Amino acid sequence: MDKRKWRSFALILIFVFAWAVCFGCAVYRLLGVPCPGCGMTRAWLQALRLDFAGAFRWHPLFWTLPLLVLLFLFCNRLPKKAVVAAAAILAVLFAGTYIVRMVWLFPRTPPMTVNENAPLNRLLRLFRWLT
Repeated sequence: MDKRKWRSFALILIFVFAWAVCFGCAVYRLLGVPCPGCGMTRAWLQALRLDFAGAFRWHPLFWTLPLLVLLFLFCNRLPKKAVVAAAAILAVLFAGTYIVRMVWLFPRTPPMTVNENAPLNRLLRLFRWLT
């Protein structure tokens, strides 16, 4: 992998991590509902403390992040079918986990809670008030 791709990847990773730590999930902040990755930052903070049970509670797929990073970094060296298959498997895992978490945990169990102050929720309340 060339240096430009490494630098770009590192910059994106640093930006995403800093945003998540400082501001939280952008989807949750704007739309008021959790995204499929909500809880991932807190899960990794728990994992770094070697509390893997706590990490699993925050996001059961926290362990896939290194796989995603490796897949991105070495996608040019792997067969295209393998990359597509791995990406499809991870997408299905995240979609399935999101559906299960929304059914069982939403809207009362963190991180699967509603943000009542999100702009979309405020707009919906305004429309309800107007009608």
